Amino acid sequence: PMQLLDLANAQTWKRAIPYAFTLLSYGFRTGKPASTASKLATLQAQISGVACTGGACALPSANQNTTGPLPAATAGTALNIGAADATLEFAVSSVTAFIEGDGWVEAIIQKN
Repeated sequence: PMQLLDLANAQTWKRAIPYAFTLLSYGFRTGKPASTASKLATLQAQISGVACTGGACALPSANQNTTGPLPAATAGTALNIGAADATLEFAVSSVTAFIEGDGWVEAIIQKN
């Protein structure tokens, strides 16, 4: 799981995808809740360092305070196609440091 307290501005989480793909959607599934109010981080989907048009996912503590929700990212509209061995990435920004909580990114990708 991604530890919310470890999120920092300008960080990028990457996963290589061995085949050509299209990112259809993604969200962040809360594992361990974050109960401290007024915390925030934003994830932005990228393909090999290029930001997808749309595809931002806000993680305010208000939607990280229970186990299981899946806050969805805004719809991606372009730049969401990767070649074989491209990296699917999530860039972190707008961090107001969390002090607890974790979860993971769930992405739906289509093999091209």
